[in-house]
Parts: sequence; C-alpha cells; structure tokens
Amino acid sequence: AKELVTLCDDKTIAVVGILGNHYNGMYDPVWDIDREVENINAEKGWQLGIHVDAASGGFIAPFQEMSGKGCPPFDFRLPNVLTMSASGHKFGESICGTGWIVFRQREDLAEHIAVTVTYLGGSSDSLTLNFS
Repeated sequence: AKELVTLCDDKTIAVVGILGNHYNGMYDPVWDIDREVENINAEKGWQLGIHVDAASGGFIAPFQEMSGKGCPPFDFRLPNVLTMSASGHKFGESICGTGWIVFRQREDLAEHIAVTVTYLGGSSDSLTLNFS
C-alpha cells in the first residue's frame, strides 16, 4: 500500500483496489490502502478516494467475514472507499456484461449519470452510463 501512494500526485483522482483478481483470487489490501490514503489526504490536503473493483470478490468476501474466516473491512466501512463495483455475470448469475457500481453518496454522481425522470406518474432516479 505504501508503494501505491508514492505514485499519487495532485492529478490522481482515485486509487483502485481489486477484491479478487482473475488469476488467483487474491485481494488487494483495501484496508491498508485506506490507511495510506487517509494519511496522504491529511498531509497534502487532498480528497483522494478509493474505488473497490469487487467484480469477483464482492460475491465472496462478505461470506468469508460472516463465516468467521476473517476478512478485514474492504467496503463503505472504510472512510475513503467512495465507490464499489461488482460483475453480475461472474457470480451473480446474470447475463454476460451485467455489472453494477455503488456510490457511497449521491453527491459523488455527475449530473449526467444521476437524473430524475418522471415514470408512471411519479419521480424516479435513473442512474446509468449510456452507451457504455
């Protein structure tokens, strides 16, 4: 985690941790990355955040924790984790290409992604990345 933060500068918009890579299922230590990001934010006055790519591990890690096998916090329990993504087509049993991104708070969504639409006589939020 320390080496990762040395690569950050004032143009860095986020740090990405992978929860379950494709080769061997290893988790990046998001819990350690969070601590280092907290330190660099305090030291430099930045607002660097973390995105957790939980495409594979997002469907496994919560159950490891529940089973008592241990998995340190990797999600919104960590203060600098702002977004997480998961791929439904891997373990969520949905069609190929299905994926989700979850934001800690709506304020982090650009106005082009989060829009309010009128649907069936009421207002509904529509969150989408068109043409992605």
